[in-house]
Formats: sequence, C-alpha cells, structure tokens
Amino acid sequence: MQLKFTPSIVNVVLIVVYGYAYKTIAGKLVDAENHRYQQTYEDSLINKMYMFQFINSYISNYIIAYWVRDFGQLATHLIVIMVGKQVAMNIIEMLMDKILIGRKISQVKARYAKELETADQKDIIAVEEIKMHEHMEE
Repeated sequence: MQLKFTPSIVNVVLIVVYGYAYKTIAGKLVDAENHRYQQTYEDSLINKMYMFQFINSYISNYIIAYWVRDFGQLATHLIVIMVGKQVAMNIIEMLMDKILIGRKISQVKARYAKELETADQKDIIAVEEIKMHEHMEE
C-alpha cells in the first residue's frame, strides 16, 4: 500500500469515530432543549445529525478541492472514503451483531441450564420439552 492513501484511511477512521461521538452529542443537545412535541424533538435531532455528519464527512474534501487544488488527490480521497467508510461500517455492524447475539445465546443457555438442573430427569418428555424451547430461543 502506498503512502498516498494513508491520509484518506486516517480520515475514514476519524469520520467513523466522530460519527458515533456526534450521535451522542446531538442526542444530549436535543434532550437539553426540552421539546414540547415529539415531532419537534425528532426534527431537531435530524437537523443536528445532518449538520454534524455533513461537516464531518465533507470538510476534508472541501480542503483538498479549494485549498490544495489537487483534483487527482480529491478523486483518490473520495474513492477511499466511500469504499473505506462502507467497509468500516459493515465490519462494526457485523462485530456488534456477533457480540450481542453471542451474549443473548449465553443468557438463554444459562437460563435453560438452570431449568434442566431442577427438572426431574426421569420425566423424559419434560426434559425434551425444555431442550426444544432452548433450541427455539437460540
């Protein structure tokens, strides 16, 4: 990998990280506004998220286009950002799903393990029914 892609890759990482930070900040700012109606709350949240994300995503492109004036670098930067952000968001989503689903499955197994311990092992139908419910919830 060449060194010319490094600033774009760093920018992708920062866009993703700051995107999550801005989401939290926007939520807290809107909560502090104390809206009377749900619609105004949602409109304010949408506006704040849009402005934060717009500036976060496009300020580097503006700098390259108008200050550096290197359109070859701008094209490379845009491609790396589009592809890199999509890949980064997909990886984050996949990992979060793995973590959350794994945690839920372990909770289900723990709950049904307790039920299997307390169940009468001679009652095969009850034991199999508990195992069936465990399998369905997993």
